[in-house]
Amino acid sequence: MKITQAETQAQVAGRLGGCVISAAKQKAAKLNGALGGRPKKFEKQTPPTFGYPGGKAHLARTLVDLMPPSGRRYVEPFAGRGNVFWVASELDYQEWHINDIRTASWFEAIRDHGHDLKVPQCTRMEYYKRWAAYKNGCPYANMLEPLLTYSGGGYGSSGFRNSKKGYTTQGYGQAIRMAQHILRATEATITRVDWKNAVVGLSPDDFVYFDPPYLGCRLRAYTSDDIDHKELIKHLLSAPYRWVLSEYDNPLYRKAFGIPMLQEKARTCRGGLRTECVWCNF
Repeated sequence: MKITQAETQAQVAGRLGGCVISAAKQKAAKLNGALGGRPKKFEKQTPPTFGYPGGKAHLARTLVDLMPPSGRRYVEPFAGRGNVFWVASELDYQEWHINDIRTASWFEAIRDHGHDLKVPQCTRMEYYKRWAAYKNGCPYANMLEPLLTYSGGGYGSSGFRNSKKGYTTQGYGQAIRMAQHILRATEATITRVDWKNAVVGLSPDDFVYFDPPYLGCRLRAYTSDDIDHKELIKHLLSAPYRWVLSEYDNPLYRKAFGIPMLQEKARTCRGGLRTECVWCNF
């Protein structure tokens, strides 16, 4: 469909199957270059980022620019290290819910103990010391996972982050304290339940950002077998709430949702090049 100047300026509500381009798709078109122009630069202090396989740190601002700016409840069923949530926290939602069966305790540790964290040097000896403490439930060792483990994937599963690039001791401490401030300011509810339970009872005024384990990908932190992708697609096709979904370009998702509203080349943590895609229902 050819996009006219009048349509790009129209104030349209998101309608599935509508003939007028939605507000979200207008934003996506701008980001893809179809309408020209660039998204506004982030004018506030840059939100924190934390390493995690598929963590979306490089796409967080782009994704948040596509989201509804306000609503009743914001939900992330697969929060990872919160890289999208940290940016999205500037939006106007009444309630914030972040869920992840693997990283919920990490968020809780930051919320409850982030201000007390003393950040050590990133050494192999420190990695094994903190891993042992982590097994005993130490919240400070938990908070240090992105600093000490490869790609932030976690103790044991990802190994030691043997790289001089990335965080400084001071910078990591600042990121943790900023994350704690966001968690407390939003009063975010943190859960560790199956994704289907995280989206129960939502309404059209709610919004969910889905970043599930990608189909066909096997990373140390998770695998695509963690969820049934066909079950997820069936749910999204009839979901009563607004949603945005991230996935690699895949025939199963294209068949269900059509051409992605946004496509961007991205490198995986192992250096491969994949096409990052985004779909939405508004």
